[in-house]
Amino acid sequence: MALPDGSEHSFRTGEEKGIDVRIALDVIALAHHHEYDVALVMSQDQDLSEVAEEIRVIAREQQRWIKIASAFPCSPSSPNCRGDQ
Repeated sequence: MALPDGSEHSFRTGEEKGIDVRIALDVIALAHHHEYDVALVMSQDQDLSEVAEEIRVIAREQQRWIKIASAFPCSPSSPNCRGDQ
């Protein structure tokens, strides 16, 4: 970025590429391996909403209780209201 005095300055920004995918894979894999009974996912977007349904399927298949709770189950901009309701 060029500054008014003609000098250059650069900014480093962190990227979150693939974070939602990694979280989803971990939550599902750990459920398959009986590593937890409760998962609390803190996310303000709906990208992880399909994980909740997959966890329900895994719980039925394994005939056990697994709870996945979302801190933000509904979004005003989305009709998708999966989460801890």
